[in-house]
Amino acid sequence: MNQTCDMLVIGGGIIGLCCAREFSTAGYRVTLIDKQRTGQEASWAGGGILSPLYPWRQPESVLPLWTQSARLYPELAQNLTETTGIDPEWNRCGMVILDPPDPEALAWCNKQSISAQGFDSTQELPSGLDIGLCPRPSLWLPDIAQIRNPRLLAALKKDVEQKGVTIFEDQESATLTVKNNRVSEVRTGNLHLSAGEVIVAAGAWSSKIAADFLPVPLITPVKGEMILYQTKASRLKSIILHNGLYLIPRKDGLVLVGSPLDRTGYDKTPTRQARQQLEDFVRRVFPPLAKSPVVGHWAGLRPGSADGIPSIGRHPGVSNLSFNCGHFRNGLAMAPASARLLAELLTGGQASIPPTPYAITDKIR
Repeated sequence: MNQTCDMLVIGGGIIGLCCAREFSTAGYRVTLIDKQRTGQEASWAGGGILSPLYPWRQPESVLPLWTQSARLYPELAQNLTETTGIDPEWNRCGMVILDPPDPEALAWCNKQSISAQGFDSTQELPSGLDIGLCPRPSLWLPDIAQIRNPRLLAALKKDVEQKGVTIFEDQESATLTVKNNRVSEVRTGNLHLSAGEVIVAAGAWSSKIAADFLPVPLITPVKGEMILYQTKASRLKSIILHNGLYLIPRKDGLVLVGSPLDRTGYDKTPTRQARQQLEDFVRRVFPPLAKSPVVGHWAGLRPGSADGIPSIGRHPGVSNLSFNCGHFRNGLAMAPASARLLAELLTGGQASIPPTPYAITDKIR
């Protein structure tokens, strides 16, 4: 099958779907291809926290993508609910940090105008946080939100299809043909696609596309694992973070727990060791949850990059090839702004965020 479009997006996770939405909303003919069903890799497997875990420890250039996305998410979630009938359950639930007090954290939040409240051992905790967490909370970030990522992905897919985006799922790995410094064709099995612009947003698989003949951003898979508890009515109302692991309470009583990091290539088999680590974490931090049954355990592959800063922009040697990848643990948290920035760069708009830190030139290998 031969097909032509204005914008061809390779990858159907949160970044690819948000890119397709930006371009289709602007009136472009968009095709999206994915190696399996859309929204089934890291975007689905993660917890849906719409913030870096410890934002003050992130590279400075992560902040603009995160803060702009945080501003965009409430309207995006409401719009998707209205247009698709699927509620992504955006929820400003706040995040409680149990790590030892970090003076840098509170100072950073104040400097960035991010709501935060620190606690010492003598202060009384606000209602809702006094639920027997161990250790005691040291920092409360009330404006941090979460989203039900599987529902968000389903809503985005339905929304872009309603906007006229053509989606081809379960496609073989994309093969690019480059002539005269342009991608002239993309092949996936029996599909022959040509496009004015080709955007690679394939998560942990992004480096595999065109790496045989082009220098591309170095993206490596980093496995994370999650377990899921079923409760009748969890006492947890906020995200709990301690030593890099977290609890995420959903509105229906489900509680997600994650997520250790492991570099095992493209193997995403859940392990007994990771499950034991997460169950031990629950017993230490919030023992009442340990009495509830574990009803799920899975793994996903995050798109790791050398510095945690995503690659967003045109390839320096191929005029119609762009990348939007390498968001590591923050793909959901940075997706709306990342997609908007790339759309602005490709369509001649004024960049809402300075694009230099994300330029491909310094990230290709």
